[in-house]
This record gives sequence, C-alpha cells and structure tokens, in this order.
Amino acid sequence: MRLELLETLILYSRLGTMDAVARKCGCTTAAVVKRIQLLEEEVGQQLTRRVGRGRELTEAGCYLVERSHQILGLVDSTVAELQNLEDNPQGTIVIAGRESSALDSLAPVMSQVRARYPGISFQVTLCGREAATRMIGEGTASFAVLDDSWDCTAWETLALGGEDRWGLLVRTDSDVVGRGTVRRADITQRSLIMPKERSRELGYWLDKENQLTVVGRYGTSRGARVMVEAGVGEAIVLENMALGGNAGLGGNSGAGAGVADAGAGLVFIPLDWLVGLTCVLAWDKQTRLSRVGEIFLEAVRAAAAGGNVAGGSAAG
Repeated sequence: MRLELLETLILYSRLGTMDAVARKCGCTTAAVVKRIQLLEEEVGQQLTRRVGRGRELTEAGCYLVERSHQILGLVDSTVAELQNLEDNPQGTIVIAGRESSALDSLAPVMSQVRARYPGISFQVTLCGREAATRMIGEGTASFAVLDDSWDCTAWETLALGGEDRWGLLVRTDSDVVGRGTVRRADITQRSLIMPKERSRELGYWLDKENQLTVVGRYGTSRGARVMVEAGVGEAIVLENMALGGNAGLGGNSGAGAGVADAGAGLVFIPLDWLVGLTCVLAWDKQTRLSRVGEIFLEAVRAAAAGGNVAGGSAAG
C-alpha cells in the first residue's frame, strides 16, 4: 500500500469530508476521491459508504485507519533509526589473531573509536593463524592480526607496528638466568615447551624436532606460563606473550640479564638467532566492510599516519 494513500485516509477520518481533505492537501476533491478509490482497489474492501448527503467510514475503513497510524508510525521510527545509525553507528567489531604487540597496539584505537561512537563495541578472539583466516573468510571476524612472515596476499592488509622477540621463558632457578641471550646450541640440551601453531621463524626447529626434547605444547600464553611455573619444561615464546603484554617489562637492558616477571617468578631470555615477529591487520578483499568496520579501519590508518600503530600499508 502506498503511504500517501494511507495518509489521505487518515486525514479523511479526521476532517470528515472529501472537500476538507482537498483543501488541506491543496488539491481537488476529485483527486481525493480517486486516492480513496485506489486504496479500496488495493485492499479489496469498501472503505467509505454514503450516509444521507455525506459519507462515512465503513468498519473496514475504521480498521485500516487504525492500522495506518501504526504503519506510518513504524515508517517514521525506522527512518529515524536509520538516520541515527549514520550519526551513531552500532555494531560489534570482531578481531581474531595471535597474542602480539601488534594486537596490543590496536587497543588505544579501540578506545578512541568507543569514545566517539558509543554504539560500537569490540570482541577480541585469541587464536592461531588458521582459525583467524577462517573467521575472516566466513565473516565471523571483521579483521585478523596475522604473522606477516606467512603469505598474506589473499587478504587486504595493513602493516602494524611493534616487534616481538622470540625467547626462552624459564623459572628463576634456571641455569640460564643472568644471560643476555640464549644460544642456538643451548636449545638442544633443554626440555622444551613449543607453540602448537607453526611459525616461519621457528620452522627450522619444528622441522627437526628429533634434535629436540619437546615435553609439551601450548596454544595460549597462560598455557605456556602454567607449564613453566610447574617445572614441566622451558617454553619458547614471544616476549609479549611471556610477560603479558606489559610494556614496562618489554626490553632487555643489555646488561647481561633476562627480562624478569617477578610476580610469577619467571624470566624471559631472548634467543640470539631469531628475527622479531611483526604482524599485519588483515581483512577480506571480497567482502565490503560494514560501516563500523570502515570507521575502525579509518581510525587505525589515522593512528598509522601519526606513527602510533602502523607503518606503511601492505595491500595484498
């Protein structure tokens, strides 16, 4: 049903005559009569009937007037809501990916977006590369934080700042505590807890595990820390994971000592032969970002321009 026809019927119910409706609408009486007739044809019911020298609404006409108020009210509220979505967009941005300094660097951007658009919320899902890429492919995640040592050409990407060192997480009673780095030769002599997900940097050792004593694997930083604390073995981890993303613990002083996490009684000692891990923010090339996704990406790029999050883009 056309909305202008419903509006005409409502006016008729209020004003009582076709002439009055015509004067209100600035048209002829014949035009008003035609609108009512068109509406009757659409609904298949007679909406007015002759009474004496005038006309009045039928029972069907009264029912349709009541419904017309509801229909037009719904239209008005829908238009208002759509306008509000433009001014105050709402939705959840899901970011999947590995624990890293790169992921940490996105947190201030999330805060800035939330401050400006209270209707936007965030969900961070910590997972490996395979799960993260599957989520953005399925549309269950808006973005993923991926290790850029792997091929990322299947996605649109933006290089993220921050670099995580690989190292050995040990207890404070370990014989390597006090060293500035752990050498390659040291690794073959230790009971190791390795990451469950493959990494290009660790590929050499993961492909030659017969040379290693692997006593456990972890999927999250908590898993690695719990096993190390319990004395299961010593974990090869990223510094950010080992120390819970605490920037205050994020560097080696170069004074020949590892980086300590005194609260847990653990020490992180960098490996001396592995390059740092860097990451990219990735999203699906084939899927148009939602309004809230575009807002977040714009904020990340703005932070990149200010040197707070990313370097240059690395479009895939």
